[in-house]
Amino acid sequence: NVSVLLTALRDIDTKALIIGSGELKSELQSQFGDLREKVTWQRNVPNRELSFFMNRSLIFILPSHYEGHPKTLIEAMSCGVSVIGADSPGIREIIDHGINGYLCGTDPESLRSAIEELLANPSLCKSLGENARQYAVDHFSLDRIKEIEYKLYREVLSENKN
Repeated sequence: NVSVLLTALRDIDTKALIIGSGELKSELQSQFGDLREKVTWQRNVPNRELSFFMNRSLIFILPSHYEGHPKTLIEAMSCGVSVIGADSPGIREIIDHGINGYLCGTDPESLRSAIEELLANPSLCKSLGENARQYAVDHFSLDRIKEIEYKLYREVLSENKN
């Protein structure tokens, strides 16, 4: 849903970085050529380098219609970045609107409104980022995942004994 993000950015005084080289990249670059001054296109980067970009960002945006388990969203949250996500399956289960991020529709107007609201309110942006980081640590840290997997293994082993 990158085209919705690009449409939303047309009337906002900000810059964006889009990471990835999906099959629609050339088409989107052509269609949104008027945004050359606002949008930087970054090739795919190794996962270990994503935090470098996220830690330099004010807002991370995931406008997808659907996500299974949105790891990039969780990674952005773990960096303490304010996040905006579409109110879509997989995303709405992670973002608690107004608490650890912002949910919006999958249309350009809704996304534009969310971006403008966060850009206009630095203290809200900061608190969302702090809450996002705490949420990621509480739910997805290595210790937490280890605890969940250990519990699962114990349950499976106890079921197999019976």
